[in-house]
Amino acid sequence: MTIRRVADTVTSMRAKLDISLPTDLESWVQKQTDQGGYATASAYIQQLLREEQQRQLRLGIEAKLQEALDSGAPTPVTGATWRQSQQRVHQRLKDLAKERRANGTNR
Repeated sequence: MTIRRVADTVTSMRAKLDISLPTDLESWVQKQTDQGGYATASAYIQQLLREEQQRQLRLGIEAKLQEALDSGAPTPVTGATWRQSQQRVHQRLKDLAKERRANGTNR
């Protein structure tokens, strides 16, 4: 399979991507396009890519959820724990600002 990116016109927000496929795979894509009611093979491929993007996003979320589950027993958040968290964040920001001023990188 060969993939080549071709720049579209300046006025378009799309890019063109030419893909070379073996004959049997090209036939399969055309069959899926026709059976799926897509106007073009491009529309079919775009849908496949969107579905793959969604699948990868879902896998990332599931991995983060699993990481949270594996991190141990949950800690209840109360008003006091929330205030402590806010204080820690404020202190970190103050420390960073102080460090930046000391290093002359206050941006």
